[in-house]
Amino acid sequence: MPAQASAPQPTPAETKPAGGPVDLPARAYDAEVIAWKDKSIASDKEKDVSKGKPYKINVYKDAGQTNVNRAKVDANRNDKWEDKYTFEPGKITLQRAPNDDEQYTETYHWTGSGWAKQK
Repeated sequence: MPAQASAPQPTPAETKPAGGPVDLPARAYDAEVIAWKDKSIASDKEKDVSKGKPYKINVYKDAGQTNVNRAKVDANRNDKWEDKYTFEPGKITLQRAPNDDEQYTETYHWTGSGWAKQK
């Protein structure tokens, strides 16, 4: 029986942990989204790079970028984005819409193992 492939896991060097407490534990899809930050895409946007999964991920490469620098997640495939990720050198930012209404009222930074709320 072949081994099942698991979602790519970011390495500590890729995530540059900020340290400190975790206010929001890593979710099932965080590692998959974060792994896109080191990948290039042919166009400026790829839709539903997570086909067949209970969540939808779109990835974006803005003008002047060589790799994906943004991503959005629709955690329940209801056509409303709950999470927006921004990848900058040494920093990963998450903006959340906790009410599933595309109103991003919470901001977090990746610690290497979870999310620390921006103060």
